[in-house]
Amino acid sequence: MNPYAYAGWSNPQNPHSINNHGPWRPNDPNPPTFGALPPPQAPAESFQLFEFGQSQHGILNCDVTGPRDLKYFKIRTTGSSTTISKSTGTFAIINWASQPTVEFMVGGVPAKQRASSFIGLSPDTMYRVMQVDGRTFVWLKRNSGDYCMYAYDTNPLENLARICHSDGGDTIVLKLQSEAFRAGLIGHCVLAAVLLLSGRRID
Repeated sequence: MNPYAYAGWSNPQNPHSINNHGPWRPNDPNPPTFGALPPPQAPAESFQLFEFGQSQHGILNCDVTGPRDLKYFKIRTTGSSTTISKSTGTFAIINWASQPTVEFMVGGVPAKQRASSFIGLSPDTMYRVMQVDGRTFVWLKRNSGDYCMYAYDTNPLENLARICHSDGGDTIVLKLQSEAFRAGLIGHCVLAAVLLLSGRRID
């Protein structure tokens, strides 16, 4: 399988593309309503909060803690690579080359793809597409600078995650809907946060 085949937009040579039918159009049976997005807020009890610990090196060198101050991930950068680890071992490695790549460990075997494919930019540059276990999610940047993740297959779009700053503005926070947490999306959302907030080129 070619890991670069999952770019996320129309490509007649890519049978895996989610948008081989072309861009979304008004007469689609269930068009996503990007022009009228629901508010990103939701009842606090339906979300799990994860904090990227403060570090002089920012999001590229920090620990991610969640409920009850449990450590979920460790993010460390050495040279041109960033490793995201959890208690059971390495979750993903980002290689910051001229075309950055993301490497996952799948059954002990590394699977690599371009970072620009993991969170592929839409043709109109309005949102990014992420695919996990056959499901498609979109990341949109709000005017506030927050990033919100929505499930592509729901209408109206369902807000599953939000990357933002704490009220004091000095801590990066991932707010993950409990359903998304149970579905195992936390690792992919942490990886997306690192890519989006790294300040480095990913396309």
